[in-house]
Amino acid sequence: MKPTTVITGASRGIGLATAQLLLERGHNVIGTGRKDPGNFPGAFYEVDFTNSDNLAEVSSTIATQHPISGLVNNAGVSKAVSIYDTSLKDMDAHYDINVRALVQITQAFLPRLTEG
Repeated sequence: MKPTTVITGASRGIGLATAQLLLERGHNVIGTGRKDPGNFPGAFYEVDFTNSDNLAEVSSTIATQHPISGLVNNAGVSKAVSIYDTSLKDMDAHYDINVRALVQITQAFLPRLTEG
């Protein structure tokens, strides 16, 4: 059976390139991101990583519909701003996407990832 790998932040850049590389190496690939790029080489699920309820719903759908064997946590944001100009709202957004969402999606797939 081919491995099935989920890639977060897969609509462009490193995430999309990772999906293409894994596909070439024999994986089924599943992408997640804010917007379907239209050219993703596998199943793609739109998700708002800042919304924990939406992420839980999409993660559950993926976990029940696909035999997941790998996860690439690529989604993230970075806003280069001086500490003088950084707001708590900006920091919350960074935390939500770069930390909380990563932990949440990993926990959702752990039962599948640790089988065997």
